[in-house]
Amino acid sequence: MKFFGPLNLFLIFLFLHFSAIAQNDSIPVNRRVIHGSLENGLQYFIVKNRLPEKSAELRLAVLTGSLNEEEDQRGLAHFTEHMLFNGTENFPGNKVIDFLELLGIKFGPEINAYTSTEETVYMLTVPTTRPEILDSSFLILSDWAFHASFDSLEIEKERGVVLEEMRMGKGAAGRVRDQQFPVIFHGSKYAERLPIGVEEVLKNFKHQTLKDYYKKWYRPERMAVVAVGDFNTSEVLGYINKYFNTKGEKNEKFERIVYPVPDHDERIYSIVSDPEVTSSSVVLVQKLPVLKANTVTDYRKAIMHKIFSNIFNERMYDLSKQPETPFINGGGYSTSLAYDKGAYVFYTSPKENKIDESFMSLLTERNRIKKNGFTQAEFDRSIASLTAGMENYLKEKDNQYSDNITSALIDQFVSDEIYSDIEIGYSIFYQILPSISLQDVNNLANELITDSNLVVLVTYPKKDGIIDPNQQVLDAMFTISKSADLSQKDETNPDRPLLKEEPAPGVIVSEEIVGPFGTKLLTLGNGARVYLTKTTLKQDEVLLYAMSYGGTSLVELEDLVSANYATDITEEAGLGDFTATELSKKLNGKILSLSTAVNENSEIMTGSSSVNDLEDFFRLIYLFFTSPRYDEQNAALYLEKLKDYLQNDGLRPESVFNDSITVAIYERNPRKAPMSMSLLNKISSKKAYEIFRERFASASDFSFVFVGNFDDSKIREYIKKYIASQPQGKSENWIDRGVRFSKKPVEMTVKKGIENKAEVFLAYTGEYEWNKRNMILMNMIEKVLDIKINEVIREQLGGSYSISVYNNYVKYPAPEYSFAIDFNCDPNRVDELVTELNNLLKELKNSFKVDTLLTKVKEILLKEREEVLKQNRSILQLISSYIFNGTDLNSFYEGEGIIKETTAEDIRKALNRFLPNEPLFKFYLMPEN
Repeated sequence: MKFFGPLNLFLIFLFLHFSAIAQNDSIPVNRRVIHGSLENGLQYFIVKNRLPEKSAELRLAVLTGSLNEEEDQRGLAHFTEHMLFNGTENFPGNKVIDFLELLGIKFGPEINAYTSTEETVYMLTVPTTRPEILDSSFLILSDWAFHASFDSLEIEKERGVVLEEMRMGKGAAGRVRDQQFPVIFHGSKYAERLPIGVEEVLKNFKHQTLKDYYKKWYRPERMAVVAVGDFNTSEVLGYINKYFNTKGEKNEKFERIVYPVPDHDERIYSIVSDPEVTSSSVVLVQKLPVLKANTVTDYRKAIMHKIFSNIFNERMYDLSKQPETPFINGGGYSTSLAYDKGAYVFYTSPKENKIDESFMSLLTERNRIKKNGFTQAEFDRSIASLTAGMENYLKEKDNQYSDNITSALIDQFVSDEIYSDIEIGYSIFYQILPSISLQDVNNLANELITDSNLVVLVTYPKKDGIIDPNQQVLDAMFTISKSADLSQKDETNPDRPLLKEEPAPGVIVSEEIVGPFGTKLLTLGNGARVYLTKTTLKQDEVLLYAMSYGGTSLVELEDLVSANYATDITEEAGLGDFTATELSKKLNGKILSLSTAVNENSEIMTGSSSVNDLEDFFRLIYLFFTSPRYDEQNAALYLEKLKDYLQNDGLRPESVFNDSITVAIYERNPRKAPMSMSLLNKISSKKAYEIFRERFASASDFSFVFVGNFDDSKIREYIKKYIASQPQGKSENWIDRGVRFSKKPVEMTVKKGIENKAEVFLAYTGEYEWNKRNMILMNMIEKVLDIKINEVIREQLGGSYSISVYNNYVKYPAPEYSFAIDFNCDPNRVDELVTELNNLLKELKNSFKVDTLLTKVKEILLKEREEVLKQNRSILQLISSYIFNGTDLNSFYEGEGIIKETTAEDIRKALNRFLPNEPLFKFYLMPEN
């Protein structure tokens, strides 16, 4: 008798399970999911999941959206979603938000909803530390499902908010969408049912019409409750039965309404120009049956689609690196358009006045694939990439975050896309993969590349000097492109080591534990410092942040523009002996990424790697320091692309507005000048490369932070070999170039844009003492203002849909802070809303009371601090910021005490200190007319 260890038993189980699957072709649902239906027809999906700890993702999904609206209800599916936050039977008015914010749950990130064409989904992220919180959360979901109040006063207040959301969506993208959707969804109801609705209906609908929509479509048989998190599943099922089982009666028969998107033999076109569009695009939408991968057969096809896309995207990337290519980038992907309609999308971003040439190039590449197919080398690289992703997926099977699982279950309910076990998917993948040949993928081209059932979308800037594309000319290219040179192109073989010669290792001279996270500080023989924080939050992830002081502050003004593009220009050329295209192929099948940046006071390196690819990741770090490349042709190509971007950036009202703010608040300091066409000629690509070499001359004055599930002995080996081996360079620091916020008040109105909408930007700035208490007080003020301003300007006055309040504080070159308030609104209400805002600020500064607001703010901040330690990236950001600012890592936990001890009077005094008088800077973006 043979003994089978756990892994062998696992593989045997998967093989037997797959054999059973293969017989009926269907893929089973995930075994961890508790799925069922109540007597009234409401479905539930429950999954116990440990990440993030002490937290749950809750959803109420309703199978209704804008497609279900009558003519006099257009926009009311979305309006209903808004109203559910404005009063229910058990939570009148805004009590839902009040209740959840007192638990530290933030409106927006953790309390939200969305309305689509086919579904409306309500979302809560709640702590699971106390049973009564979960109980109340399910009561909220139940109230949303069955007990909306639709108070008349609240409806009228919310009209303003929804109309402002519609106003905010107006602009170039919205105008293009409004012309393209009737073409993409030709002959279907989707073409005329955008969720935002139509202005006439939103302004004039009767209250009863809104209530009628809710009554008709918010039925239990159209609903699902999804709960995923760190909880007891039987308790959650109990809450669902408690709050949902007795609500409503199931209709005798529930039939899903499917709104078809019809096929069409002819090609149909949408050619749109707009005075605020900043770049051109060419898109071919090949309509297909939707691909849901619910069977082994469809899963196999989905893998083939991915292989096809990988190779096509690689080809388009290679083409984009050639100087004669008429487009900036291009690619392809599979997508879904509707419940039963999918598509394969081919796209390019043409260079200025190169739409015809880009269109021809895209058609030619499609025809080349159809005639010659892909090569074996391309096929092998794509397989390697997919395999690496699947291996990573399996390793992280026990580290899935609840929000991702929740999204998959919503897809299962809404779109009938099966959410299966990761292990089963892994097994099926490896059973299918050997059956997919290069010829199979080449044959797929006959399905994905046709000249019919095709939508052609062209957008471009409307301005002087632009050549308008002609539909007849474009249409003729489908025939002309077939007689182009379609021969298979040769490719270089990058099958050689990343490094010609491996470096001799250096030494680690000291080691100590620093901070409360078990972080180890290694000091290397060349002076470099490496911080190691081992976690198991992800099984196959290691993150990096590295920094050195200096940055562009060490560059004289005449070379500053070149310095700002030093990393882009250098990285475009590749690394070591590899061009960018060769390096991309060389790293295919590896899960890693690495990039660099030169900031104002520092140069940084950021990246991530799988555990298996960590040594190659370190080799790339070594190459960035020792062997960056300069390629004049690639540099010229990059600058050409930059020119294409800059010459149209001024067409976008928001870009002009933001640049105007930057120029004014820094008093036209040339070191803060926004990039423009006038500065483009000041870039020397050679000088940019030289500056890169200077800023990344050696790793010896860098601090490296690694966070993740690395093997301690292996990462030390790599550190010695690829970082400590580098020669000791000079230690540098930043230079104070006198860049400061203006101390003079600035008020400015920028007139730009054709839509009737305004943007208001108000800011306070000043100097302050750098310490933890001040930083926490500023964070508390940000939360206070965010809650109160949204309460008054959005909810009470209906003046804006989206209001942003944010602070920023820096230590170098001198401690400065800023508070900014930014919102969109009706141009005719700017003065009114700014006056209301100033009155609110005065009220808070005069008498900040001890009430629920302070409790909300404290709970939100304390909860945010807990969440920092739940993900590798937030841990990395925390440690990196402390190192950059020279802060003791041990001081992190001091923040909790400061938050708890802060009083209302502390907040009032801080408001007066950091936000004295009226905002120092006042900027208004108004329409041109």
